[in-house]
Amino acid sequence: MEIYMKLITQLEAVVRGIVGGGISFDTKWKSVCDEFFGWIKGLPASVSPLTGNLELLRRICETFDDEGIRQNKEVVELVLAGTVEPGKFLKLPDKNETDEKLEVIDRQITGRYSVLFSLKTEKGERLTREFFD
Repeated sequence: MEIYMKLITQLEAVVRGIVGGGISFDTKWKSVCDEFFGWIKGLPASVSPLTGNLELLRRICETFDDEGIRQNKEVVELVLAGTVEPGKFLKLPDKNETDEKLEVIDRQITGRYSVLFSLKTEKGERLTREFFD
């Protein structure tokens, strides 16, 4: 659970800036954190941090009833820390078994709380791939 404390602190400041502060915010934020920690305690230690990050974000958006939180660039960067960043390259397995490197152009968090990568091939073609952790 310690691995999530820094993210929670960072997200609290950003989300407060998006939805506004006050007693209502503090009550809702505490509820999100309590529910999240209850959820995470029941999972095996091998669960990836990205899975936890995405679940935390889902709970925040649901509690504050604001999907705009999920689309906020600062929130996206915090939640997706550790994933392949724009400007970096990755390889995807494909049916042709080629080893083409794909440049990450952008990454977003979808309404299904998956990661959507916008990619560019070595030939300049653009494509998107959705990943569930």
